[in-house]
Amino acid sequence: MTLFKKASEYAISVILLLSMFLLFRKRKELDANVVRLLIASMGAAIVAELAFTLYEDPYAPPNTLGHLLTILSFFFIYRAIIETSLAKPYDVLFRELKTSEESLRRSEAEFRLAFESAKDAIFWADADTGLITSVVSQ
Repeated sequence: MTLFKKASEYAISVILLLSMFLLFRKRKELDANVVRLLIASMGAAIVAELAFTLYEDPYAPPNTLGHLLTILSFFFIYRAIIETSLAKPYDVLFRELKTSEESLRRSEAEFRLAFESAKDAIFWADADTGLITSVVSQ
């Protein structure tokens, strides 16, 4: 084990840890299952890299563990990207559209509640001209 190899393994671990942090911050933009699988993949890769820093002999248990965890890491990537995209392609493609639709429904329900419970007159004004276009009195 050279110093360069050990330093490289630690650097890769730090990069993966930073990637996990960034993915976690953007988790609302992706499917929850995909995020879980990608984080699990990065976690397995980090432990694999750290295991690679511990072995002295190529046939030692830490080396074997590192390779097995690398395989597990790639399996999680497979599940996250390939299997999810093939099994539920429309969920992946139209996720943003579905979220926008749900947001619009909530907004409409809040507006309807405010409108129906208002005791005063409600004025609608044109956004461009500022002219009042209609008045509703309850």
